[in-house]
Amino acid sequence: MTNPPLPSLGSDLLAQAKRSSSSTPPVLKTSFQPIDAAINGIKYGCITNIQCEVASYGTILAHHIITSHLLDPSRERSQVAYVDTTGTFSAVNLLKVLEFRLQQGTTQERGTAAGQGGVRQHAVELLDRVQYMRTFDFDGIMETVAEVFRGLPKTEVEQVAVEELKGEADPEGPELQDGAQEVTEDPTVDEGVPKSKITTLEEVKEEQAPENEDAMEVEPAGSPAEQLGERTTIPDSDADSDEEIFWPIPLLPKHDPGLKGNRKRRRDISETESGPETNVTLVEARELNNDDPEPSGSPVIGKEKEIPVPPNLEKELPQPFQGRNFGVIVFDNISRPLENLLEKGEVEANSNLTLLSQGLRSLARDQGIAILLLSTPAIIPPTAKEQRKDIYVKNSSIFARIQPTEGLPRTLGSCLDRSIMVSRYPKNEITSHRRRSGGQDKFIIEAVAERHGGSIGQWSGFMIKGDIEFLELFKEEKKDEKDLDHLLTENERRGKGEFGRWSRD
Repeated sequence: MTNPPLPSLGSDLLAQAKRSSSSTPPVLKTSFQPIDAAINGIKYGCITNIQCEVASYGTILAHHIITSHLLDPSRERSQVAYVDTTGTFSAVNLLKVLEFRLQQGTTQERGTAAGQGGVRQHAVELLDRVQYMRTFDFDGIMETVAEVFRGLPKTEVEQVAVEELKGEADPEGPELQDGAQEVTEDPTVDEGVPKSKITTLEEVKEEQAPENEDAMEVEPAGSPAEQLGERTTIPDSDADSDEEIFWPIPLLPKHDPGLKGNRKRRRDISETESGPETNVTLVEARELNNDDPEPSGSPVIGKEKEIPVPPNLEKELPQPFQGRNFGVIVFDNISRPLENLLEKGEVEANSNLTLLSQGLRSLARDQGIAILLLSTPAIIPPTAKEQRKDIYVKNSSIFARIQPTEGLPRTLGSCLDRSIMVSRYPKNEITSHRRRSGGQDKFIIEAVAERHGGSIGQWSGFMIKGDIEFLELFKEEKKDEKDLDHLLTENERRGKGEFGRWSRD
């Protein structure tokens, strides 16, 4: 070995183990014990991939995880970003899950609050903290990730960098800009008192520069240029539209008052946009100086006063969220935009996926955000060479009847911390168990891969009732058959053999 690994001290290993045990990240649970025991919850600061069908049980599982985050009393100011690429998101279903969990009383504090103010109203308030983002392609996913980055609070280093950029953009500074204002005397006199007009340096430059309308002189009717239908001046590109380039406009004579009216109208519009000119009389300035206990040498300029907000209305106004804005980000479904990206080219797709994985990893590990990637599993058939040699294809599932699947490309799969697969019960077993389950479909959830931890291979089964509630899978099958002996006839009892099975003898 050219570069052997460096030896690690025992003290370093003990310190690392102590640090990992003391800094255990919080876990999001679904409030359903079999599922939580199988996957050990969803951890903050990790990227979790859930392989499931589109608009199916994976979405319901994500709704319960979102509800657990919204019901956490320690994260009342945290929001949830739901990125939808399929258009199957239903706010009504999420609202029903919120109402069900509030009625169920998963947390004591939230349960008492819901009982006082009403379950429906409290569920609507929680739903307001979910930000829905509709995307259609991979570029939309990158924009949503950038939008989440922009919504995060800036660190001290970033704030200093922003201030430096602002200083470079405005080299004069606020003090120099204030000193650039000039006070000019207006020669007009009203009732013997001259008026002083405050103008800025920009207004002085605008007065010195000639207007476009003045430069555009129109020749009188009957001139040779007008007879030929040609213009003697080039129209302004900012004032004229595309239609004026292709369609000739008749020239206006000099005596037409429409030109002056247009000039006055444009001047009024520019004044309203830049703000009306402030005229301060000398008498008003003296009165202001007399009222001010600390008079200043500069003339007093009237400022707009802020309208006070009533105390009752101020409480009702939405207050900005403090701290981290997002606590959970859900991508439903991320496989759709990746399919179109992979069709363009492998090189471009790998570079874009690398950027996406870096952004997701930064959001998860640096900001402590729980990221859920819902993906559609794709069956990976063995190659012809493997079929000839009868090589065993590694199956990610612990069940032999569940075919090997892959949910995400390997470039994006390298940034995953956990991978969970949710699949239907094997098809040949559905018919035998459908009668006992009341005609409901059965599902299996299992931990397929994990970066840190020992939950690989753990699994559990569940059923879904009304797209809201999880039910146990083997609850009805555990009943003892001895309880049903009173329903059997005497001949049927004789027909039962050993171990409660029916015998032919």
